[in-house]
Amino acid sequence: MPKLPKKGGAVREGCGAADHGEAEFGDNETLRKVYSVMKVNAEIIHRLQQVGNKQVVLGWDLHVTFSSGKFAVKQIATDAQTAQQIVSQFVPECELIPIEDLFNDKLNFQCRKFNDLARLNGEMWRVAKKYEMFEGSSRSE
Repeated sequence: MPKLPKKGGAVREGCGAADHGEAEFGDNETLRKVYSVMKVNAEIIHRLQQVGNKQVVLGWDLHVTFSSGKFAVKQIATDAQTAQQIVSQFVPECELIPIEDLFNDKLNFQCRKFNDLARLNGEMWRVAKKYEMFEGSSRSE
């Protein structure tokens, strides 16, 4: 796990985790861990968004021939899709238990598509920062 400073920078935009600015952890190890997971998730989401229309070969046929005492192998792609198509077909296995909406954030816990994962990555971080106030951290005093 990467070591995070007491104050971290903004997370990469466009990954479902933008607009939460500086992360202040102080003595709160739980919030530091949540931030670390959110940041790794944001980087994965960003990379998946960047490959977009790149073709990904999902299946190959190998044709082997023997002629003049030599074998020749020819590889033929049988199935290819763009990375965006693969991600759009992805159905996450999420069993999220909605928590009481103490801060009136109206968090949507629906998690049926990749975009839901990206959205929740940022939204859940914003709510986690608010819960820090209840944990006895230096910011809650």
